[in-house]
Amino acid sequence: MSSTVNESEADLAPRLRRPRTVKRGGGRAGIPRSWAHVVGPPLILLVVGLATSGNEYYLHLATAAAIAYILTASFNLIYGYGGIFNLSIIITYGLGAFTSVWLEVRFGMSFWLATLVAILVTAALSVLIALPSSTLNELFLAIQTLAFALALAEVLSQWDEFTGGTVGIYLIPSPSFFGTDLIGGLPAFYWLTAVAVGLVAELMRRIHRSGVGRRLVALREGPRVLASVGVSPASTRLLAFGLAGAMAGLAGVLFAHFQMVIELETFNFNRLAALLLATILGGAGFLYGPLFGVLALVVMDELSLATSQAQDLIYGIGVLVLVLATRGGIAGAVDRVVRRLSGRHRGPEPELSEGDPTTSIEAVAAVPTGPPRALEVRDLRVAFGAPWPSTTSAWWCGPARSSG
Repeated sequence: MSSTVNESEADLAPRLRRPRTVKRGGGRAGIPRSWAHVVGPPLILLVVGLATSGNEYYLHLATAAAIAYILTASFNLIYGYGGIFNLSIIITYGLGAFTSVWLEVRFGMSFWLATLVAILVTAALSVLIALPSSTLNELFLAIQTLAFALALAEVLSQWDEFTGGTVGIYLIPSPSFFGTDLIGGLPAFYWLTAVAVGLVAELMRRIHRSGVGRRLVALREGPRVLASVGVSPASTRLLAFGLAGAMAGLAGVLFAHFQMVIELETFNFNRLAALLLATILGGAGFLYGPLFGVLALVVMDELSLATSQAQDLIYGIGVLVLVLATRGGIAGAVDRVVRRLSGRHRGPEPELSEGDPTTSIEAVAAVPTGPPRALEVRDLRVAFGAPWPSTTSAWWCGPARSSG
């Protein structure tokens, strides 16, 4: 490819490359927005833990909500970001719970090692689910994951040694940390869950800001976009399944040791429906969508319990109001409000330092007018993952005219 550019202001280039000295807000350096995302989740978890430590009911509610956040974040990753409607996420959640308990009870494995193994097992199984689905579209992929979930649930129901059959598993041993028992429902277990939530929130923040997040969004918007830049949609799909399966397995481990009693019926369609509601109401594809979704479900559950004679009615009205009033979920509505407010209140304009030749009126006036610039490109070839026919093409762009 060869190109020629007519540039009459070449002598001004050295001056235009000089850095500008800009002072914002009277010389004060503002706190980067990324710091709010880093410090925010641990601060919220700390405040919630301190506020609920004196009340067993609220502490139980906070711990359950923290575990639900991890599960919702896993589904938000694969569905909200990747656009993959994975209906096997609940059985993966249950598999993580049963795997950790089985390893502890049957082989005497420590809680920490059993947790690691359970996360690896659920991640590997999720990848195996995605392997035969590289050529399936969204609808058939959802059907495949649903079929796998039903088949795995049937296998687990017949494996009495692993799941306890119809009775379930009772008296699950509590984890310990340097001699301190982390019993479900007590403050020590909440802090364990809070650490796990903090790690998941940081992982989601890094994915949201990294190339992995952009690949997942591109997979959701159109797999051909990924293929056009040399990225395999199949590998991106496997990555989404693996990460979501690992987080769902972690949530299952915490849930089992929090309840200390689990049975296979716990991981049924009702829990899947609650997961879908939390993801959609919170805002699918938004970083803080799982947080808002879990909070919305907790509030609606408490309101419905307060009116015991109209639980379903209150719950249904709450869901309907949120769906109609918050397009894109609660996180989407909050994002639009923040953008609107930041657009109206931008703060003071930057103050430019005196004597800068690139910002003075004299420097702008000194730019020679000259003839209009033009760009011409010849022998341009474009290939998207395959050989392109050897053809010659030219493209020219000038004032009020373009041709190719």
